[in-house]
Amino acid sequence: MSGIKSTMPALGPNALAELVECSEGLLATCDVEGRFTFLNASWEDVFLCPRTVLLSRPFIEFVHLEDQPETLREFQRFLRTGETIRLENRCRAADGSYKTLQWTWSQGQDQCIYFSAIDLTATTAALVEQEAVLKGLKEHSIFALTDRRGYITEVNEEFCRVSGFSREELIGRTHAVVNSGTHTPGFFQDMWRTISRGEVWRGEICNRRKSGAPYWVDTTIFPLRSRDGRIERYMAIRHEITERKLILDPVAQGAQLFSQATSATGVGAWSLSVDSQQVYWDDQTRKIHEIPDDHLPDLSSAINFYAPEARPIIAQAINKAVLDGTPWELELPFITAKGRHIWVRALGRALYEGDKAVQLVGGFEEITVRKEHELILESMRSRATEAAVVKSNFLANMSHEIRTPLHGILGMSQVLARTELTDRQRFFLDTIRKSGEHLVALVNDILDLSKIENGTMQIRPEPIDLRVLAESLRQRIELIAIERELELTI
Repeated sequence: MSGIKSTMPALGPNALAELVECSEGLLATCDVEGRFTFLNASWEDVFLCPRTVLLSRPFIEFVHLEDQPETLREFQRFLRTGETIRLENRCRAADGSYKTLQWTWSQGQDQCIYFSAIDLTATTAALVEQEAVLKGLKEHSIFALTDRRGYITEVNEEFCRVSGFSREELIGRTHAVVNSGTHTPGFFQDMWRTISRGEVWRGEICNRRKSGAPYWVDTTIFPLRSRDGRIERYMAIRHEITERKLILDPVAQGAQLFSQATSATGVGAWSLSVDSQQVYWDDQTRKIHEIPDDHLPDLSSAINFYAPEARPIIAQAINKAVLDGTPWELELPFITAKGRHIWVRALGRALYEGDKAVQLVGGFEEITVRKEHELILESMRSRATEAAVVKSNFLANMSHEIRTPLHGILGMSQVLARTELTDRQRFFLDTIRKSGEHLVALVNDILDLSKIENGTMQIRPEPIDLRVLAESLRQRIELIAIERELELTI
């Protein structure tokens, strides 16, 4: 028993101190005045200065002036209630830059306050960038946001203009308000399955204007996740393609072919004589190519406007349309007559006399802005996914490292329990054991969070004794109640 007493003080604290010092998380303590009394090494990477510069200084000195009032209010509330507090604010580093931190304060012993922090600077910057992209999308497309259930929460002016519905008539309703009845229920079920998995859905949808007239939109739906990785909203980006659909519809062929294709949507029209290989471009198509009005294109020169890697693709599509009538719709890199690199959507189909293709007709549209936005969104989604993986790995590693010294503490408490102890000593030892078991449970909760984000969480029911649970809670808070001269009744 004497040997146990001599080793216990050195084993637990040293192991925990080493763990805290080596942890990648931001761990620290302060007094009731808010002055730092301890910081682990990770703070030096955030504040870009030695820890000695921070010790004994109030943490509020480093908080952004705009964030100080709320931070002080929350700190005072923590001192009054002792409740665990979480908040975000901006803190100044030694080089003058500001880092966005998420703080967690919890009550320690002897008026010592424990707190940890997570550096959210990169995540906050990504959110700012995302808002800038959203602003650009709202200005150049038919834009809508919905909640997780599909109820519309935001639309832009273009959505209202194209559909004919006012913003008040759309907000709070689902997209069923513009459903034309063209598509089967299975079409939309497949769409919901895709976006519910967190994947991007792309397709063409026929909607209904308020007047009852149908219109077609090329639609891309992006799931938007919250910081904890859960899908909280859906963003729909649409471009009207009614004229293009009419071009490929045999009913819409004839005199209206070119006049309907060239409109404010930016869709141009073209035709090709199979026999003469002469090409006709309307004004909008010429504008996209950036050629003068007197330029007379032929098939060879038209194909050469495409980027070198895209020329075989468009040539093969044209040949297949002539040979077997296969229509095409392609999005390809393109180089204008002025050398500007853009993206275009090219579509076409063959017109027949008998069983012979005599003419190709189609639409032509510049889609550079949409392509750039898609690339930016894909990059942002990739970075967000990588950040979530890093965070999950960190939580898992930290949790496993904490469990090792905890098991040592619990093991030694079991050894002590087999020795001769007074009732008072046994009470104290039982409190240590149960507190350690509670800490193990908290570590397991951290591991469960990592499993939830990785999609490997399994939920299983387990029996619980409410009397044992209540007794455990009583023992944890009994000492606090005694120190504060409070009566504890459960």
